[in-house]
Amino acid sequence: MPATWELAEIGNEVMIRRQSPITRYGCVGLDLGWIHHPELLDQFVQEAGVSADYKIRMRRATKLDTAEYARLLAINEQIPVNKSTVIPPREFYEGDAMRSFDPKYRELPEYYDDTSSIYVETTLHPWECIHPVSTAKEVENVWKDLDSMFHQYSNNNSGRRFSFLPTEPLKLKEPEVSK
Repeated sequence: MPATWELAEIGNEVMIRRQSPITRYGCVGLDLGWIHHPELLDQFVQEAGVSADYKIRMRRATKLDTAEYARLLAINEQIPVNKSTVIPPREFYEGDAMRSFDPKYRELPEYYDDTSSIYVETTLHPWECIHPVSTAKEVENVWKDLDSMFHQYSNNNSGRRFSFLPTEPLKLKEPEVSK
């Protein structure tokens, strides 16, 4: 864990907390032109961003076998979500929280080890991003450390986005040259 983060364990729960607040902002439906003009995003975040604690809560529970995980995941994936989807505000959100409005939805664990499933939630709403990119990258690296410590039920981390701007340099495909 980086020195700027705290870790506390109580019973079957582990809380990981960034010692200084993050700046979070709603990042759905933003102007894609801001990718090329980050100063406009900076201005937007100064006006609309919120300073808040960032926490990751990990909870151990009875181990869910991979077949049951796949069955529940298939049900969850049939729940439609769009940028108008609204969920009630709460302190913590799981990775697929945007589907939680539907009664068929089941929260799924992110990780497992030899004896337990590990459910993970954060204080970042699914439609929010972290600013600046350097802070988003720091949070992303903490998640990568978690990914390396446990087995993942799914290696699909596509929903795990922390910044509207790329945290890695964009890799453009080289044009093909005909000979």
